[in-house]
Amino acid sequence: MARWLMLLPILLLELLTIFSDHVYSYCVYNDMADGTNLNVEQTDGQMDGVKNNPKRRFKHNDIPPGSKECCSKDNINCCKGWYDTHYVEFQVSYVGDHKRSDNRAIKGMCGGYIVFKGTFKNVTYDNFSPGDVLLESVSWNY
Repeated sequence: MARWLMLLPILLLELLTIFSDHVYSYCVYNDMADGTNLNVEQTDGQMDGVKNNPKRRFKHNDIPPGSKECCSKDNINCCKGWYDTHYVEFQVSYVGDHKRSDNRAIKGMCGGYIVFKGTFKNVTYDNFSPGDVLLESVSWNY
């Protein structure tokens, strides 16, 4: 019995490691159907020192279809706090069909995620809050 108790902290650490891979401030998913890549840069919602330092911002270019980019929930480069009531803002553009779109401002929520789908000429994004609650679904044509 005493040996089992000695292994308990290791087991708990392993479980925490497994589940911590799925705890994010937010994620951006590219489910575009036609090979369109996404460019995403966070512009608001992080700590003030990060907001004014572009080198520390969440920024990913050429996110391919079928991929996601996430920022961990405890990373101050992503959210002001661990609370799911904080909002974040992104500038998003997309590249496909040998063209690049204009930037669009999109507001999300810490603990949530955004899914881009459709085609270069007809983009839709679904914006989810924590708990998979759909906040909005927005579409536009290029």
